[in-house]
Amino acid sequence: MPYFNKKKKGKKKWIAGVKRIIRGQENRREHTCMTKGEALTWEAEMRSLSDEEFLGQKINTEYCLLNLSNDYLDFAMKFVPEVQKEKKRVFQLFFQSVDPLMTVQRFSDRPKLSLDFTAKCFNDLGGNVTNNKVVKNMKSSWNWGKKFIPGFPNINPFDLIEKYPETRKPRYVPSLEDFYTMLEGDYNDPPSEQDKLMLLTYLYTGARRSEVFRLRISSDVDFATGTIRLTHRKSGGRGWEQAALPMLDDLYDLLLAHVQTCKTDYLFTDPETNKPYTSRQHAMKKWCTRAGVKPFGWHSIRHLTATVLAQKNVPMEQIQQTLRHHNLSTTEKYIGRYGVLKEHLAVLSNPKVRQEVRQRNINNNTTLKVVTK
Repeated sequence: MPYFNKKKKGKKKWIAGVKRIIRGQENRREHTCMTKGEALTWEAEMRSLSDEEFLGQKINTEYCLLNLSNDYLDFAMKFVPEVQKEKKRVFQLFFQSVDPLMTVQRFSDRPKLSLDFTAKCFNDLGGNVTNNKVVKNMKSSWNWGKKFIPGFPNINPFDLIEKYPETRKPRYVPSLEDFYTMLEGDYNDPPSEQDKLMLLTYLYTGARRSEVFRLRISSDVDFATGTIRLTHRKSGGRGWEQAALPMLDDLYDLLLAHVQTCKTDYLFTDPETNKPYTSRQHAMKKWCTRAGVKPFGWHSIRHLTATVLAQKNVPMEQIQQTLRHHNLSTTEKYIGRYGVLKEHLAVLSNPKVRQEVRQRNINNNTTLKVVTK
């Protein structure tokens, strides 16, 4: 409400003021007026403004959601192809619910539009996809627009979306027996010799799928030092990360024989195109089904490596180094918290006491039978 300032000099003594909480911060604007009516009118106008207008920011009234999609996807070309496809797919879903020609300012002023869109994704795709793909990528695109597009809305409507409930299924990790059954089993159309060597490379190094696909003979396989170098692209487009791991003797011998037959510098290539693999998502399911074992994926072999090492009581820090995780907590997720807690829970087990109790029960039962007779 405006108030009259008697001490103020001049004719404009009515002070109008409006306070708004924007992004968790208090913002206030004041204006001096001739009359109380003029002050009330000014306050009403201020309350009708968007947050950006209230803060005095210039608004881009032409930039639409389709512009944001095209510009952001051009920027996303620096990411690996899988990430590019994910971002493109999210915008395709977005434009099934929202008019692509709507201006970004209009969309920002109507936060329920983002809520309706993500709620639909939750109903159709579940919480995991909605949180970790849809909301994450839409939030990133909006933050990118705030940085680089003049007059872009300063409030990200996807920041307002609360996390949806997730139902996570634990990743199936095969047993070592099932792995070798799939690898060496006697069934129709098993893995080729190159595929068998590729699968062993995954098991012996705990590599990610893309790391093995991009292996080059000239730069990544060093027979002089007996090491194999794995290259992984860090998240957020922050460049590449490399690590050299020792080759086991049998992997060393198999790779040494294999490179003599390679036609390109890539270690593993599609025999039909002589180009490196990029996906092969159906191959593992085919081999597992024909071998009669429960299907598992390429990344499950990485989990199997960690599980076998943990079962052999390899220290957690060394497993972390093998998998090349930055955080130990990530390694613990690979083998399950039960693997970390088992050693500590062992203090609760006392076989000697348990055996004494069992023997006492046996003696009591024997005595009871004698008395009864």
